[in-house]
Amino acid sequence: MHADSTILRVQVVGGETTVDRDTWSLIPPLRWRVVRRRAKSYVAADRRRPETGVCYLHRLIVTAKRGDVVQHINGDGLDNRRCNLRVASLGFTVDPVTGCWNWTGCLNANGYAVRAVKDGSRLVHRRHYEEKYGRVPRGMHLDHVCRNHRCVNPDHLEVVTPAENSRRGVMAHLTAHRAMALRFEVCQKVTGGMSVRAACDEASARYGISIHTADSVVRGRTWKDVGGPLVGRDYYGVWHREPDGSIRCRGTAR
Repeated sequence: MHADSTILRVQVVGGETTVDRDTWSLIPPLRWRVVRRRAKSYVAADRRRPETGVCYLHRLIVTAKRGDVVQHINGDGLDNRRCNLRVASLGFTVDPVTGCWNWTGCLNANGYAVRAVKDGSRLVHRRHYEEKYGRVPRGMHLDHVCRNHRCVNPDHLEVVTPAENSRRGVMAHLTAHRAMALRFEVCQKVTGGMSVRAACDEASARYGISIHTADSVVRGRTWKDVGGPLVGRDYYGVWHREPDGSIRCRGTAR
């Protein structure tokens, strides 16, 4: 242990760490060691109760609460002086209007809040939900009722089937009126000589949906209760749903 004015360089298993002299005197005498996490080194020790997990020195120094994100300002995980540690609250900010807990950390490619763990990353909203309501049943999805993907408020989440989750995602971009408009738009292009795929490709970009979703809408596989012309599987013409519920095609077979 080496003293340098008000700071100490303390030898731990696997390396050394820098701490404030007055802080180190308050640290419990655990078997502190250097650990690697997300390509960075930190000082940690096993808790007296193994089931409670690992105790990180920097979190202990600032008395971080569960969910708090503690950052090393200079990026050195072994520099545990108080002036180098910053608590980033709970990792989210609360929207006073919507009640959403907007995550301030990393987001994945789909805009969902993620946090790095030992073997990869974990969805934050799922962790918050399971902490409050228990594990999500196998094969089920969590749907953001608020339609805000970065929200981690467990009260804004609902357990649904994968099919229902997909339908709700489409509903966020499509309404009955827009689905009908999509059918008329695609059918008009198809009767003009454009292929169904090309017409769906153009329409999907404008309506904010996938080509597969647009194709399902114009062929009547989804939004079955919405009127409008349908594109036939074997025709480049237009299928019409009659008042009695029957479907008739007007077009040229290819």
